[in-house]
Amino acid sequence: AAAARPAKRAKTRGRAKKTPKELPGLICDDAVLHIPGALTPRDLAALDEFLDSPEVRKELFDAVLHDSEDTQYGSRKCDAAWLKLQSLPAQRKFRAAVKAANDHWELLPRTAAGNHTCVYEDAQYTEYRGDREAHFKQWHLDAHAGGDDAEDARAITIVALLAEPFEDYAGGDFEVMTPDWPDGARHVVDWNRGDLIAFPAQTCWHRVMPTTKGLRRTIVIWAKTH
Repeated sequence: AAAARPAKRAKTRGRAKKTPKELPGLICDDAVLHIPGALTPRDLAALDEFLDSPEVRKELFDAVLHDSEDTQYGSRKCDAAWLKLQSLPAQRKFRAAVKAANDHWELLPRTAAGNHTCVYEDAQYTEYRGDREAHFKQWHLDAHAGGDDAEDARAITIVALLAEPFEDYAGGDFEVMTPDWPDGARHVVDWNRGDLIAFPAQTCWHRVMPTTKGLRRTIVIWAKTH
């Protein structure tokens, strides 16, 4: 039961036109931190080579969830692979994004010295193929406060876009609902290949609409409290 209002295409606050040197900014009613151009062309080339390697290709599995009204584990159709964060090229960029997000929302514990501390779940590499109309169209959270599942320790979600919208794929919009599901406002994240977004795993309702052409590729990182 999605909101009836038309989706807003989210722009980083204060920007007129996207440029490679643009600074991080809050979008989607301040629910999402957008980090444009976080991954350089060199980072992206290294990631492409790694993700196309036989070692990663053999780890891909059909990550289908059957249609359901469950708002955490609802309808999804994509291919995915679980990868160790330390194996990823540009892993420092992902860790830096977690720090930037925690500086905004203070979701992770801090040491006596003031540094945040967290546990990283395995990274999820996802492929949304247009020939499958792949999606994660069910509105969902990545974790639930007070829940008993291992995933409920997730505090911060980082998503890296590895494909260029309108060039490498069509459709596949990343939508966010604020302030809450099901009666909030829908926003479409406006991002490019190499951008990162970060959001609170337990409070940011989101979904991925069907990819209708090409291949949409992302990496998702979760920083957990324990």
